[in-house]
Amino acid sequence: MSLLEKATFPCTEVTLEKAEAKFYVVSRNKLILMSVLLSGFYLPYWHYRNWKAYRTATGEKVWPLIRAFLNIFFVYSLATKIQRQLNSAGRQYEWHPRLLALVIMVVGIFGNCIVYLPISVKAYLPIALFLMVFSTLCLLRFQAAINHLEGDPEGRQNSRITMANGAWILLGCVVWFFVIYAMLLLSGYVSIR
Repeated sequence: MSLLEKATFPCTEVTLEKAEAKFYVVSRNKLILMSVLLSGFYLPYWHYRNWKAYRTATGEKVWPLIRAFLNIFFVYSLATKIQRQLNSAGRQYEWHPRLLALVIMVVGIFGNCIVYLPISVKAYLPIALFLMVFSTLCLLRFQAAINHLEGDPEGRQNSRITMANGAWILLGCVVWFFVIYAMLLLSGYVSIR
C-alpha cells in the first residue's frame, strides 16, 4: 500500500440540497412582461409569491393571500424583511428599501384614487400608463435585491414563460384591448355605429 492510499479516507455520498429560497426569484424581462401585459394584476401575485416563500422559509406566521391583496400596506414590511435577510446573509446591496417602499405606497394610493380626480377622460390612460411604468421600475429594484439575496442576480431559475404565464398574458392583452377601446370611445376618438 502506497503512502497516498494510506492517506485517503473512505467517503460516503452526500447530497446537498439548495437552501429554501426566502423570496420569489424572477428574471427582469419576465417581470417587466408580466407587469405590463397583465396591467397591474401581476403585482398582487408577486406579493403573494414573496410572502409565501418567506413563510415557508422562516416559519413566520404570515398570511400571504391577505398581504397580497393589501400589498400597499405590507410593501414596507416586505422591504424591511428583504433588507434584514440581506444583512444576515452578509450580502451588500444598495437599493434604499424604505424609500422605495414609501414610493410604491404613494403610487399605489394615487393609482387607486385617480378615478376621483377631476381630470378629462383623455388624461386617464397616459396617467395610468405612467404610473404602471413607474411602479414596474420600482418593482424591478425590489426584484434585483431579492435576486441578489437568493444568489441568482439574473433570475435565471424563473425566466421562462410557462403555459400558465401565456394564458395570463393572453387574458391581460384582452383586458388591455377593452381598456384602450373604452378610453378611445369615452374620449370621442372612436364611435359605435
